[in-house]
Amino acid sequence: MDERLTLRLFQSGAVPFCCFGASLCLVAYTTVWAATAYKWAKAAPNISRDMAAHAATTGTGAVIAGAVGIEACHDWLSHRKAASLEDVTRGLVQRRAFFLRTPVLLAGTASAAATIYTFGGFQIRQPTKITPPPTQ
Repeated sequence: MDERLTLRLFQSGAVPFCCFGASLCLVAYTTVWAATAYKWAKAAPNISRDMAAHAATTGTGAVIAGAVGIEACHDWLSHRKAASLEDVTRGLVQRRAFFLRTPVLLAGTASAAATIYTFGGFQIRQPTKITPPPTQ
């Protein structure tokens, strides 16, 4: 990729925007699964629990993506006026990688622990069409 284009993408805030976009997509996906799990609670408790566990797992991903987005925003605010890509790189090398920063580790650990405590672990379901529960 052209160095000028890369610098312009960084200066425009593309990285934090993409991180927050991913987080919002995961939040929307989690909300759909959680709402469906709630609707299935009376008709099929086992299916409902599996759906809720999947929602909690994807919710953990949303929390982590949000924390990474905040850290990306901090980096962007610190280095958005850099004159060259080398200046950006020099500034970023002095900081830890996104996933090793304390806020990201704390957010990820806390949300993962809550999911594991509540559901006994993570659960990823295959993408399927979400159907409403049978009426009784």
